[in-house]
Amino acid sequence: MSQAASTSSAATGQAIRVPEGYPTNVFDSQYSQFKTNVRENSKSLGPKSLRYVKEFFPVADWIPRYNLSWFTGDLIAAITVTGVIIPQALAYATLAGVPVQYGLYTGLAGMFFYFLFATSKDVTIGATAVLSQLTGQIIASVNSDNKYSPISIAIAIAFFQGIIEFALGLFRLGIVVDFIPSSVISGFTTGAGLTVIIGQIPGLFGIQGVNTNDPSSLNILINTIKNASTLSNLDTAFGVSALVFLLLVKYTTQILARRYPKLGWLKWVGITRNLVALIVFTGISYAISKDAKNGKYPITLVKTVPAGLAGLAVPNLTDAGLVSRAAQGLPAVIVVAIIEHISVAKSFGRVNGYKISPNQELVALGLVNFLGSFVGGIPSTGSFSRTAIKSASGVRSPFAGFISSILVLIALYTITPALFWISKASLSALIIAAITELFAPPEVIKQLWNIQFTDFLSFWVALFVTVIFNIETGIEVSIGFALVVLLYRIARPRIQPLVQHAGKWYSPDQSHGLETSQPPAGVLVFRPEESLTYPNSGYITEKILESAKERTRYGGVVTKHSNDKVWSDSTGLAKKSNLDEDLPVLRSLVIDLSSVNFIDATGIQALIDLRHELDRYAGHNVAIHFSRVKPALVRPINYFLQTTNSKKVVAAVGNTSGAADPESSQEHLWVPQDATRFIHKSVADAVNATLV
Repeated sequence: MSQAASTSSAATGQAIRVPEGYPTNVFDSQYSQFKTNVRENSKSLGPKSLRYVKEFFPVADWIPRYNLSWFTGDLIAAITVTGVIIPQALAYATLAGVPVQYGLYTGLAGMFFYFLFATSKDVTIGATAVLSQLTGQIIASVNSDNKYSPISIAIAIAFFQGIIEFALGLFRLGIVVDFIPSSVISGFTTGAGLTVIIGQIPGLFGIQGVNTNDPSSLNILINTIKNASTLSNLDTAFGVSALVFLLLVKYTTQILARRYPKLGWLKWVGITRNLVALIVFTGISYAISKDAKNGKYPITLVKTVPAGLAGLAVPNLTDAGLVSRAAQGLPAVIVVAIIEHISVAKSFGRVNGYKISPNQELVALGLVNFLGSFVGGIPSTGSFSRTAIKSASGVRSPFAGFISSILVLIALYTITPALFWISKASLSALIIAAITELFAPPEVIKQLWNIQFTDFLSFWVALFVTVIFNIETGIEVSIGFALVVLLYRIARPRIQPLVQHAGKWYSPDQSHGLETSQPPAGVLVFRPEESLTYPNSGYITEKILESAKERTRYGGVVTKHSNDKVWSDSTGLAKKSNLDEDLPVLRSLVIDLSSVNFIDATGIQALIDLRHELDRYAGHNVAIHFSRVKPALVRPINYFLQTTNSKKVVAAVGNTSGAADPESSQEHLWVPQDATRFIHKSVADAVNATLV
């Protein structure tokens, strides 16, 4: 292959020719490259630092362009979504095992602080069904002695959750989200949704004596059946009728809207169903309960809700016992919150044609939870259902969140007396109806089956573990399973010998139906499909060696006496094919690195070991050629070639004794040869070079 330039080797002082088409600095030491990068980056340090700071306040970018048209859309969306926030906030607070008003405080803080740091116009942050259920389970497990109030633990969790999420965003570690595949997220959210529904069955039917914050859904189900005799007919009537109303309105409006697209008002009927249900069933419960005496109401009510911001306080962080208990549930809360939030933000950004910044979203989520804990906020994250409603309502900017926070604040000072009469069975119905939106639709499950079985399997693993055990175990096991699958794919990549068709080289899978030809006799061509790193390099080189022994004849020294054989029989003569006269002796090996983006020290050592094994097996030096080597890989590949292609020469040295002593007057040197002639632009060039 022709050469374009040369550079000097720091180790030998010799000139090293640079392969044609590669930058002249490919052989620079890592220290030199590091100095170059530092020098270049230092020149732009000022602008980059300014941009880094500005990214923390996206509001400064869009607020100067804000206009009346945007405000109109934001106002409509804010009013609409507030009608959903209030009933859901009350319902999700009960899931977390805290007084209902803290759900409103959480929604207020989430919308007020998020708009300042958001990169999504659609996301609505607040308490969610899955995160609230998880919070309730954690509180129940760490506070079995009831030493601390549930709200104090929930607020402490939110405080530390916010700090950690903010730190992840600050140091741009949003990449952690990319390690969780969508199949796991779908399975987990579906399983968590089923868990939430099971936990709401006692409330829906007014069944008493069931711990709905029990981590095990199966225990909740069993205890619900055991206590079925305590079922309240009136609570059942409220819960079931509210659930039927919500689901009937939801699906009827969806079907009619698809059939009659001109009836735009159907969309608004579906969107406002939660608020309508809350008003109607609260009115009915007030009518039948207002004359109750001595607090003996015929149905289970929410009861007193303090007016205003009664939760405004500094979180209690001086009690080591409280902090310790809150810390136990932090990992699961953080993972679930990040998964929910980033998934929602990405989904609606994709639907509405804009991109979100995962790192900035972590900053926003962290600040919402941290600052929200001072207002009485419990752990919060992006809500899928409320975000969907906000998006469908025509929101134009994150400012809609600020408007919603003002509306919730007004509600806290005006309508809290009416919240007294809300039926808890109706709230259970509202939760169940809302959680159905988290279920993965059948077409998604079918898609996973059609695309990749491991993704299909990870979906069901996440779902079943979450339902059978608990939400915390579900997320841990499902993520662990996904990482094991990922590591297995990296550690056991596919590597196949290539065949030729019309001058191009294909793997057997790619060449199906084509008339192909094998490489020249004694030449093998392979293409690894992953980078050569410590988890997989040994496997890749072992597969190449095995294939070489199957496709070529043994050309090394055959030992006839058992005393001369190595105990491990490393020649591999156990296979008769190794001595088949019809097979050629291995002459050259071509490795196509087009799919390889990185090679570490273990990968290079594996190649060196492979070279030695091939030399012993073939009985001579086997030339190894590389094709389509990326610039970043030229230096490590050159090191391998320089190491394994050195030439042994004899140089004379001085002999002070004057005696003719060959051993003292000669020195054996290993002189590196030109390694770049083994690096080629294409597989065809590499194969042609083996014939020279």
